[in-house]
Amino acid sequence: INATLPWAILLVFVLVGASCLWHLRRISEGSNGMVKKSFGGMGKLLQLIICFFCIGVLSIPMLDLTPQLHRDGYPGSRLFSPYWPKARQYHLSSGYGLFRRMTGVGKASGPGWAGLTSPSVVARPEIILEAQLRDKGGGSVSDWKELKFRWKPGDLKQMPLQVAPHQPRLDWRMWFAALGSYNHNPWFIAFLDRLLGGCPDATHLLNEPEIEAGKKRIVGIRSNLYAYDFTRIDSDWSRSIPGATILKDGKVPSEQDRASSNATHLTKLGWWKDMTIFPHQYWSRTLVKEYTPAVKAGDASIQEFLKGTGYSSTCVGRYIDRCSVPAKGGRPLHPLCSLTVLIRQRHLMWLPVFFLVLVWRWRLGTLFKGEFYHWYSQRGGILVIGPPKNERDDDSIQKIEQ
Repeated sequence: INATLPWAILLVFVLVGASCLWHLRRISEGSNGMVKKSFGGMGKLLQLIICFFCIGVLSIPMLDLTPQLHRDGYPGSRLFSPYWPKARQYHLSSGYGLFRRMTGVGKASGPGWAGLTSPSVVARPEIILEAQLRDKGGGSVSDWKELKFRWKPGDLKQMPLQVAPHQPRLDWRMWFAALGSYNHNPWFIAFLDRLLGGCPDATHLLNEPEIEAGKKRIVGIRSNLYAYDFTRIDSDWSRSIPGATILKDGKVPSEQDRASSNATHLTKLGWWKDMTIFPHQYWSRTLVKEYTPAVKAGDASIQEFLKGTGYSSTCVGRYIDRCSVPAKGGRPLHPLCSLTVLIRQRHLMWLPVFFLVLVWRWRLGTLFKGEFYHWYSQRGGILVIGPPKNERDDDSIQKIEQ
C-alpha cells in the first residue's frame, strides 16, 4: 500500500489530464470560429482544474490507511490537505475505517503455504435466529427452528447468495451486529420485537414463506453467535488449516474415512476431481456463545430496553401500503412508488439494471450516430461505416436500396 497508492493517485491525475488535453485538441480541430474555440477551451480547462482539485482533496482520507502514508503522503498532497477539513462535513469521501482490517479472520499458528505465512482461517461471525412457531388457528408450540434469511449465511448446505457489490441492508447490518453485542445494536432488539409482533415489514425480510403469509406465527425467539467457515477440498493447503472441514467427493467424510484419508497422500488427479464436484455442504460452523436469551411476545424486558434506547414497539405496517400514505411529493410520485413496491414484491431487482443497460446502449448509439456510423433502420437495416462524404454518396445509397 505504501508503494502503490501514491503512484495510483498520480496515475489518476495523468489520465484525467490526458483526457482533457484530447478534448482540447478535438475542439481546436473541429470547431469553427475563434469565439467557439475560446469558450470550448476555457470550459475544458475549468473542468480540468475542478477534476484535479476534487481528486486531490478526496484522496486525502486514503493517506490514513498506514502511518507511513499519513507521514509522507503523495506528491502534491500538502497542497490539498488544508481543504480536506472543509470538504469533510459534506461526506464526499470516506476514510475507509470499517475495512482497514479484514473481519472474519481467525487465529492460526504454524507455517502456511511455502512456509511464508500462517494458514488462512476464516471465522465469519454470524447471528443465527431460532424461533418457536404456532399455527395461525392455534395449537401447540413447535420446537426451536432456525429462521432463514434471503442472503446471509445460515443453512450449511445453502450456496452463498450475496455477491458484491450487492449489500442487502438487514443481512449486511447483522454481520456488523455479530462483531459486537446487542447492547451496541438496539435496532436488532427492535427487529426481534417486530418479529414477535408479526409485523409484515419485519417478517418479509425473512426467507420463511409460511411466516410471511401469516400461516405461522413466532411466539418465542432467541439467537446464538456462530463462527462460519467454508468447507475445503482435500489438498495439502487445506490440511494445513487447523479445524478446517475437508470434503471428500463433495461430502463431509465420517471419522473413519477422515482417518484413512489422512494416512494417504492425495494425488493431483483426485484434487482436480474434487474441484469439478458441487459440494453438498458449503459451510461449517462453531458455536461461540449465546447472543440474546429466549424471549416471548410482550416481554417486559424488551419494552424497557427499547424505551431506554429510543425505539418504539409499534408495528409501522406493510411496505405495500406505503404508497397509500400521502407523500410530500404529491400524486406524481405515486406511480413511481407503486413500481418500486412491485419490483420488491415480485423480486424483479434485475429489471432496473436491464433498463439502465438499454438506456446506456441507446445513449451510446445516439452519441456515435453521424460521427462514426449511420444506421438506416428504415432502409432494410443497412449499416454504413463512417459518415457520408457528401449528399451525392447518400443519394447513391438510396438509389441502390430502391
